[in-house]
Amino acid sequence: MLVTVYLEKNSSLFLPIKFPFLPVERISVKLNLSNENNIIQYCNNNQCINGQCIQYLINPNQRNFCRCKSGWTGEYCYISYVSTCSFDSLCVGIGSNNRSMCICPINKFGSQCLLTNNICQRKNQYQNNGTRLSYDEFNIYPYSYICVCPKGFTGNRC
Repeated sequence: MLVTVYLEKNSSLFLPIKFPFLPVERISVKLNLSNENNIIQYCNNNQCINGQCIQYLINPNQRNFCRCKSGWTGEYCYISYVSTCSFDSLCVGIGSNNRSMCICPINKFGSQCLLTNNICQRKNQYQNNGTRLSYDEFNIYPYSYICVCPKGFTGNRC
């Protein structure tokens, strides 16, 4: 069964670091995502040269950012670059190390989304026309996948 997935960036969050003097390497944030489609709120900022001005999802009245068109990056989308992400992934800009930041589709991983999760491609791993989808490639307990079963079938292998 062939499953086509289209990746689209719908919103961005701006989360200030309130205590930057603390010796931490990670920041934890609890996100509550709803099933509702968040409508993208556009703003007027003529500085976005090769992009669109978008309001952040949290505190939209306080901050906004430029969502750059493909091939552009920088605060106001004025720096040209070539993405190194795979063709079926979503490039959301470049990081501080000058490398593309890629969002991978299901069953692909790696910094450029060029690696595939072979466990989900093995034949006879699921039954009754179930579709096997991988979770996070680093999740190994209890399962690193889920099986989407047709009506009338359940279980981790349908």
